[in-house]
Amino acid sequence: MSSVGAIATLCLALTLASESGVAQTRKDIYFGAFFGVDMDKVSAWSSESLIPAAEMALEDVNNDSSILRDYRLLYHWGDSKCDSGAAIRALLKQQESPPHKVAFLGPGCSSASTSLSEALNYWEAIQIGFSMSSPLFSDKEKFPRLFRTATSELMENPARVAILRHFGWRKVAILVENLSIFVMTKENLIEEAEKYNITVIASESFNSDPTNSLKYLQEKDARIIIGLMYEDKFRKAMCSAYRRGYYGWRYVWMIVGWYSHWWTVNDVTCTSEELLLAASNVIQTIPLPLSQNSAPTISKWVPSALNQRYSAAITQKNLTYNMYAAFTYDAVWTLALMLNASIPLLRAHNKSLETLTYHDHIGAKIFTDILQKTDFHGMSARSWLLPTGFTLAFGAMFAKTYRVYRIFTNNELKKELGPISNRCLALRLFVYWMGNAILLVAWQLIDPLYSIEVLAQEKESSSNNHDTIHLIYSHECHSTYYQRWVISLLTYQGALLVFGMFLSFETRHVHIEGLNDSRSIGIAVYNVFMFSSLAVCIEYFVTDKQRRLLFGRLIIFGCTTFTIALLFLPKIIYLRKNRRVSNDFTTNDKNSSSSSKSNTSGKRSILVGPMQSKE
Repeated sequence: MSSVGAIATLCLALTLASESGVAQTRKDIYFGAFFGVDMDKVSAWSSESLIPAAEMALEDVNNDSSILRDYRLLYHWGDSKCDSGAAIRALLKQQESPPHKVAFLGPGCSSASTSLSEALNYWEAIQIGFSMSSPLFSDKEKFPRLFRTATSELMENPARVAILRHFGWRKVAILVENLSIFVMTKENLIEEAEKYNITVIASESFNSDPTNSLKYLQEKDARIIIGLMYEDKFRKAMCSAYRRGYYGWRYVWMIVGWYSHWWTVNDVTCTSEELLLAASNVIQTIPLPLSQNSAPTISKWVPSALNQRYSAAITQKNLTYNMYAAFTYDAVWTLALMLNASIPLLRAHNKSLETLTYHDHIGAKIFTDILQKTDFHGMSARSWLLPTGFTLAFGAMFAKTYRVYRIFTNNELKKELGPISNRCLALRLFVYWMGNAILLVAWQLIDPLYSIEVLAQEKESSSNNHDTIHLIYSHECHSTYYQRWVISLLTYQGALLVFGMFLSFETRHVHIEGLNDSRSIGIAVYNVFMFSSLAVCIEYFVTDKQRRLLFGRLIIFGCTTFTIALLFLPKIIYLRKNRRVSNDFTTNDKNSSSSSKSNTSGKRSILVGPMQSKE
């Protein structure tokens, strides 16, 4: 036992010594980072609370034995102050001070990055942005070495247009600060709005004071306003709107979502309460700050757990939550994966991470190719049975009229006719109905129907200083090839109607009421044909949706009511005179025996003579 314990102790000691030796032989490599911390301007956007997210990612990278096994990733950061001049000074300091920085992270503000990104491109240095959202940086010809984990402001424009469409807002105004990040976003937003017939009634830009632009928007009676500006300018806009009385429930502002307690800063003549009153109806759009995927990330932590770690870190340092924390975390991991994948490629050129220098074209090309390929996981049944009702109603009249037609037009052949019982009529009716059923089932299986809302009427009113627009919608069934299926149904129903008209015309002189109600049925068939033709014309030629809807419903109601009245009202009147239809049928059958006789074989069939008519 003692020897076994000694061997175990020796193995443990050797393992610890080996791990200690590996840790001691790991080489340090550095990257530069830029955060806006000590702001010279009150309006500047602070990214200080993103530092804990970067450090959290660094900790996870260095604790992962599957990445950068021979290196320890560290960083030096400089204060960009959300200003281009300060960002350049911080960059020069990073460049002049050892050690060498293999890549750069940040800065936080787009306004601080333009000059810095151009300088880094000159040095052929890789830059990874975590909160730079200006569309300007999507220009790969101008910024070939710049990559971002944060989305561009342009990516929020579809969301803004979707909100406008959701609420039915078809007129909008845009107020922008005259900076590239907002001007380029505005131009793309106008294009997106035009795709969905949303009218931009005014598009105003300003440099420092939005008062005059806001006055123009008020004169244009703009109600829905999209504001693209930094938060200090938005405070000025809200203060000006309050002074002019340009606020209330009629007005809605849609702004960017990265303002932080903007109404609490005292740099305008309005109080915080007045600013909040002016901005009482505000919609903010932001990129999704945290992945909704519950699967573990590349760091083996799930996004929600990483968010808890970040919240604990900023609480400890008395910082506020920053929505770009997840993008910062992923930016560090992007950089680490790039470095890890570059090791064998650099070795093929007799290079290594620790020997890289600025203006190294080969290293920059390798990093760029890797980043372009980098991908990882970081933080109504339908209402289509109506036509069958038409077939069942009209088909019954059609079948009965067809029976009369066969009996009274067989004056030359004198042939024996088949069964004429009610069961036979029902079978013929079933055949007619099956044609509709097959067509409708095929429609539903091949091209399913779905319900859509169609604007029937729009009415704008103004009373008691309350502006209201009344929108009346109707629900309509639709499908991809809706018109083709409708034309197929109309063709089938139309063929039945035309043949029914022909049979009614051919049997117009038959007046054996107990047998076939020929006069009532004939008028009913004409009635259905007339109303159906009128309905089709209204559906395809009346452009006013409200009138088309009204007349279409009236035609259906009138047609069905008139048809039922034609068929059953005479029978009701007849019964009220105390005469039974069955007795009348027997009497009529005896009176008509001279023109037809029964088959002696016992099978129910009829031999017919010349057509009975009244001349």
